[in-house]
Amino acid sequence: MFRQIRVDERDTIYQNILWKPSVGDAPIVFELLTVTYGMVSSPFEANRVIKQVASDEGHRFPRARTILLEHIYVDDVLFGHHEIAELLQIRTELTGLLTSGGFELRKWASNSTTLIADIDPKDHGLACTKLLAPDENLKILGETATARALINQGSEISLVTKRIVQLLRLPPKKSSISLVGIGAQKSRRTKGLTTFKVRPHFDPESECEVSAHILPKLTGFISSIQLEKCSWPQLQGLQLVDEDFLSLGPIDIILGANVFAQIIEDGIRKGEKNSLIAQRTKIGWIISGPHGSAPSSEEDPVSKLGDSWAKAMWMVVNLAKRLNNDPNYAKSYSDFMTEYERLHHMTPVPDSEPEPQYAYYLPHHGLVVDEGEKYPRAGKVLRKVRYVNDVFGGGDSVCQAQDIVKQLTQLCMAGGFPFQKWVSNHPAILESVPPERKVESSSVQIEDATVVHALGLWWKPSMDTFHFTINLPPTTVIIKRSILSTIAKLFDPLGLISPVIITAKILIQELWSNKLDLDDPLPQHLSARWIQFIDQLPELSRLTFPRWLSFQSDRKAEIHGFCDASQLAISAVVYIRLITTEGEILSSLICSKTKVAPLKRLTIPRLELSGAVMLTKLVAYVLLVLEMKNTPVYMWTDSAITYIWINGHPSRWKDFVQNRVCFIQETLPQSVWKFVPGKDNPADCTTRGLIPLQLSEHSQWWTGLQWLQRDLSAWPQLIQSPSQKDNLEERPTTKVSIVTRIQSAEPWNLLDKYSSLTRLLRITVWCLRAVSPFKKSSDSLTGPITTHELEAVKSYWVKTVQRSSFQQELTVISEGQALPKSNPLSRLTPFTDSNGLLRIGGRLQSSLLPTTTKYPLILPRKSSFTSLIISDAHLRTMHGGTQVTLAFIRNEY
Repeated sequence: MFRQIRVDERDTIYQNILWKPSVGDAPIVFELLTVTYGMVSSPFEANRVIKQVASDEGHRFPRARTILLEHIYVDDVLFGHHEIAELLQIRTELTGLLTSGGFELRKWASNSTTLIADIDPKDHGLACTKLLAPDENLKILGETATARALINQGSEISLVTKRIVQLLRLPPKKSSISLVGIGAQKSRRTKGLTTFKVRPHFDPESECEVSAHILPKLTGFISSIQLEKCSWPQLQGLQLVDEDFLSLGPIDIILGANVFAQIIEDGIRKGEKNSLIAQRTKIGWIISGPHGSAPSSEEDPVSKLGDSWAKAMWMVVNLAKRLNNDPNYAKSYSDFMTEYERLHHMTPVPDSEPEPQYAYYLPHHGLVVDEGEKYPRAGKVLRKVRYVNDVFGGGDSVCQAQDIVKQLTQLCMAGGFPFQKWVSNHPAILESVPPERKVESSSVQIEDATVVHALGLWWKPSMDTFHFTINLPPTTVIIKRSILSTIAKLFDPLGLISPVIITAKILIQELWSNKLDLDDPLPQHLSARWIQFIDQLPELSRLTFPRWLSFQSDRKAEIHGFCDASQLAISAVVYIRLITTEGEILSSLICSKTKVAPLKRLTIPRLELSGAVMLTKLVAYVLLVLEMKNTPVYMWTDSAITYIWINGHPSRWKDFVQNRVCFIQETLPQSVWKFVPGKDNPADCTTRGLIPLQLSEHSQWWTGLQWLQRDLSAWPQLIQSPSQKDNLEERPTTKVSIVTRIQSAEPWNLLDKYSSLTRLLRITVWCLRAVSPFKKSSDSLTGPITTHELEAVKSYWVKTVQRSSFQQELTVISEGQALPKSNPLSRLTPFTDSNGLLRIGGRLQSSLLPTTTKYPLILPRKSSFTSLIISDAHLRTMHGGTQVTLAFIRNEY
């Protein structure tokens, strides 16, 4: 952003720099033409220019003006709207406004791809409001309202705001047209059409009927800034439509070319150049044209700058020496300066140009952007454990933590970021930090009373523990609103007191189930439960939670998660189990999560499975945050059915179980699921709820089970598997009868060589006669072909085609079995006759029809022989139609 702001030519002499690529070269004077990043005044100048552009050009871009004045953060512009069309208009105005000041918006981002699909950084500046020039104003008096109008003969239609339509109760008609502005860009669609009359405030007889389209908003204020009245000779004695045309005011009506042609009359009053013009109309004189001049500002004297040449020269000589000793640094520096000149951010000053009376030379030096390699520990802290402007870190020892503090200080100072408000749980860690940069500036050591408020918890560095402080306002009437407000103050991001808070969550669900409004008093039994709950909350301040998990890099770590569920709540708890180098086993609570059970009742096993899903998500998040990707993970459930589900293949179970088991196995494939008895499950208390006093005495909650601190052999095992009477929600097993189609041999290719059935049959007869001697047959090789031979070869081809297409069906029928219902031939009740031919069955046994008609032969649909049968029937029926040919064929097939 800084390089996009040009400095006034009169001021470039105050930001000169000297540059010499090597020690032997003469220094070159450059003038910086843009705002220089790194100067103390640069942020102010950048934001001041942005706001000045918004003020100067805001009358053309009212939406963008508001955004730049109120919704800009450093060099980021944030805006939004509930309508896509409105956002597109805002984006267009914003681009146009900034382009008018020489700024180009980059790095567009949106949650809607429609808004950034046509973004072209090289082509900005479309502004539909340019159609409103020239700016001409008049006031219009309606029956109950006064409005200001803008006459724009460049607009094809007239427009009116929805506010005026509602104020005058004008009946709208259905109409929706798309408005197009500069660059043929569509802005939005109108919301209807209405008709009304306008007249000036001084003459009720002069009126004009207007038909205008309705829009929620037309444009910004006219004028954009408050102007002072002047004496214009050309306006003397004229009856102006708007006597107060210089005052700020909204535009509610735009009168287009259709109205302008009706009211325009002869008569123009002009003044000097660049002054106002008056135009006579039927409703009075209207005003347009420029007015005023840019305000001047006083400048500070430049004589106070002093002599900067000597210091800048000393800096550039030392820089040249460093460049001569470090080739890589010299190349990077030279490339940067070359690019700076190529982008016209600076220009060399000619030697012939005399030295101005007042000038200033800026000292400059190089800053390596990436210092992380020099400070590896600090770089890791800044990349991974930084939240906004707070940095968190620690080490396994005091020396390691001191080294991190040292590296953090040096790394950030290299970039000009001094750290403030240091705090630690060990005073020796901050010995190198000045007292004024600590939280307690009166003492080097952190006092016992020092408390840091972080993430809704209180952290006492001296004890290195978290605490909760509950300050409840007194309430006389118990309503749902006050209950929700009180529960919202119990901010527990880690779930350290979830056994207490789950009681409040269950109560909230009951309030919603009873359909109570926010200000309705609670029933007596619910009020009693709430009073009992808040009376015990102050006990939470006595609870302490260790911040440190006792984890060190030389200790072997394991993650153990426990889940549980009841008809009221679902919970998940995560512990870390550490084995020290001496063999000591430690365990401590990391975090937990609870949620109320759904109102739609589920079985306990399904609720337990939902708890396993929640535990899987929680453990996956813990592994990600603590960077313990390869750490062994053990998951525990007290539901034997859930245990069987998770350790079985997902395909065995019904959809509800299958989907959740798939998620668990895919999210944490390295986890090992085990069974734990309900009395040993630390997550059990989070589904029942505890009062603060009970939680303080519940040792299982703080460190997990006693057996968790023992060897693996002491861990519980699943003693008894679920019986068959338990509902495991397995998918039912079904027996499926499958007919496998065997690839059969293709029929004799003679079938595809002829297009006539008669010719095929006769050729087949001659072929059979030719092979008869080899079969020692008594058939004659000579003589005419008989009808018996033709019928025989026809049956031969039918059998051949059937065996090629229905081989599996013939096998099943020959074995006396029925075809499966899924087989397409099953509805024909097929059977084989004495010749082995496949025929259609039926109930025509007693019919007088011929046998071939009662039981037609079955032919495949896609067969050359079938095509020949159809063609022959078509010829025999004298080229009859479809029904005639089909009836003829069905006598036999």
